[in-house]
Amino acid sequence: MLHSKGLTDEVIAQHMGISRSRVLKARKEIGLPANRRVGERGPGKLRDQVPYIQEVRRVMNDAMIARIIRQAARKYREDGGDEETAWAATVIEPRSVFHPAPGSYCVKADKTNLTHVKYAVQVETMADFAGICGLPGVELVERALEIRGSVELAPTLACLVSSSGYMGTHTTTAQAKNRNPDSVHIWNQIWGSYRKESEEWAPVKEESKKKLITYGEKGSISNGKKGKGGGYQNIQARQAYMGALGY
Repeated sequence: MLHSKGLTDEVIAQHMGISRSRVLKARKEIGLPANRRVGERGPGKLRDQVPYIQEVRRVMNDAMIARIIRQAARKYREDGGDEETAWAATVIEPRSVFHPAPGSYCVKADKTNLTHVKYAVQVETMADFAGICGLPGVELVERALEIRGSVELAPTLACLVSSSGYMGTHTTTAQAKNRNPDSVHIWNQIWGSYRKESEEWAPVKEESKKKLITYGEKGSISNGKKGKGGGYQNIQARQAYMGALGY
């Protein structure tokens, strides 16, 4: 029965609690073909002392494993699971380190408004997320490795998707096995609370006024500035550029 599901000799041996050689011998005596073709190898077991994100990327480069995990995540959503956790199970890459260009002037503390606060919080949030990533739980990946080649069994792994979430980019596989990943919701709550507190602190409770210039025959509106050649420049981009030059 296990062989008919497409399981390999090694996985059948694990299920039955016997050696692989005994399974191989019994299969040959019955005359059943191997479920894995000669020379076809999977990605292998997870390595404990390697960053878990690196191992997940390596394993999911195998189309069969990636398909199993994605289908398990889809079934998890169909069963009422939250979308963010399902998304983490299929890998959320860490954000790139954000390098904001300084403005052309410094804002005095007593003139800080909601726009300044939101921008500062956004920069801090992006910097924080550069060190974490969304990953499937270790048990989900290991089970997917076991049933590799039996995509029809993917829905049975839906219950393991809930163990997915955020982990540090330097978390090893061994560490990931011994701790539960942070819930996606926790980080949203943390930064939502921080953003709210920062906006309450802002001395000026209003947004910055946009610099709009009317031009053109039909009076169209733009946040650009007309240059000497007749073209238009973006004011914010120009300020960022001048600020980066130190003006």
